[in-house]
Amino acid sequence: MVDTIKRPSVAVIGSGLAGLTAAYLLSSFPTQPECGFDVHLFEKAASLGMDSHSISITTEDNKEQRIDVPMRSFQGGYYKQVIALYRKLGVEFRTANFSYSLSSLKQWLNNVVDLQTYLLYNGSSGTKGVSSPSTDSMKQDFVGRFLGCLSFVIGTLVLLYNYLRLVILSSPLSRPGPSVTFRDWTVQTSPRNFVAKWLNLDKAWIAFAQDVLTPIFSAVCTAPEEDIYDHPMEEFLEYIWKTLGTDHYVVKRGVREVVSHISRDIKHVHVSTTITSIELDKEDTSKLTIKTTEGTYHGFSHIILATQANSGVPLLKTYHSSLPDDAPGHKAAVQKLIDCLDIFHYRKSIVINHTDSRFVPQDKRDRRDLNLVLGTADHLSEKDIDSVTLPSSYTMATHLIANLKSEKPVYQTTNPIVPPSKDSLLSVSVLERAVVTTASKVALEDLSRSNDSAWGFGSSQSSLGPLQGAGRLESAKHPGIWICGSYAYKGIPLLEGCVASARDVVEQGIMRCEGVALREEPW
Repeated sequence: MVDTIKRPSVAVIGSGLAGLTAAYLLSSFPTQPECGFDVHLFEKAASLGMDSHSISITTEDNKEQRIDVPMRSFQGGYYKQVIALYRKLGVEFRTANFSYSLSSLKQWLNNVVDLQTYLLYNGSSGTKGVSSPSTDSMKQDFVGRFLGCLSFVIGTLVLLYNYLRLVILSSPLSRPGPSVTFRDWTVQTSPRNFVAKWLNLDKAWIAFAQDVLTPIFSAVCTAPEEDIYDHPMEEFLEYIWKTLGTDHYVVKRGVREVVSHISRDIKHVHVSTTITSIELDKEDTSKLTIKTTEGTYHGFSHIILATQANSGVPLLKTYHSSLPDDAPGHKAAVQKLIDCLDIFHYRKSIVINHTDSRFVPQDKRDRRDLNLVLGTADHLSEKDIDSVTLPSSYTMATHLIANLKSEKPVYQTTNPIVPPSKDSLLSVSVLERAVVTTASKVALEDLSRSNDSAWGFGSSQSSLGPLQGAGRLESAKHPGIWICGSYAYKGIPLLEGCVASARDVVEQGIMRCEGVALREEPW
């Protein structure tokens, strides 16, 4: 019997969560009418990307335990599609309502790290409150202890006041315009009435933004202070609003289980494969050819770039140069896509696993699940900034790896601003993260458009931007070029954007072009 099922070939470049989600949707779900996509997943690393930086260590009982790199956590209100996808895959996750410590780096001299803790947050969406740092209880005399206690109570009340203001200001109807930065918003929202100024609440608000919000968002975005101040505030406020009162989660058995489950139906997986160029297929100009270090692959109707924007641009340039002059419309569309991706901004991020306890507060009473440290520019000289450190404008975030049966406690530090002792180092990973700018927000409209309700309740709704497909939605004469990834979706570039943008590309882009649709909601 002749096989009459339509089988378009799709190349997915990049195997982070965006690429894996796109390949999973194309490989694992029946369509109406029936269509069997021939999916090829390309990854330059030796293993699939979402787990490629993770490490395994041998525990005291001689068993292997996996540590995700970077740490993969997600919050109930913000990561709705991630959670739904994991449930569909049968991946178990557990509640991990992290506690935080906030400290400043007072001294870095002769390998001595002096941290001064100034805020202890006990987790569970604030229901466990805050604690007084250990330095407040070290005062010996009664007067000193009384004044320390009084200072803590007043400080906590001011913190509560600022937090409640933040919650009110984060509601969708209170948010600023899309181009207002964190720096501008902090000044614009400072209390201005006479009583507030008399009580110094205006100064307290600025200090709250600088000492609490800045390090938290620097850690969330893994970006330096200057990028946080220039970051559009709308995205931060949306994150705050959507995560209010929700739980934090981590996958029980690590992201390796996610990768195993999501990739099981993908038949063609090419790891350790670097793509050298993308070209128009000479035999059929409605198709693409991909050249790699391992060989050449022909006949792709669509290509999904699930890479960083700055990695996709060189590949698109090779494709653009292969296009003939008699296809001006498609060539112009590809050039617009290149120009769009060029606008997205990336920052270097370093993640180290180690056993150096100097990265967390010295007093164990001050240690929390996540320990954030702010530095100042004079703590590191140029000679101190090496392959495992970043400038002190970054917030250093150290996670205490819990439930690990090892001889020494293991820590994972993101963006270290002081170097660890060499004998403590277990692994070093150098990554890049997209950071939202006012310019990239405008560019994003060409890739993805949000259709959320004014109050932000319910599931997020979005549609593909006009540059997606590079003209394929209008004409079947040319192959489709699609973009997905954390940066290609509204909000802070996080895992949710990976899943949501991949789903939009597959359902609204590729399947629509092929005249098919999923028989049922995938999750």
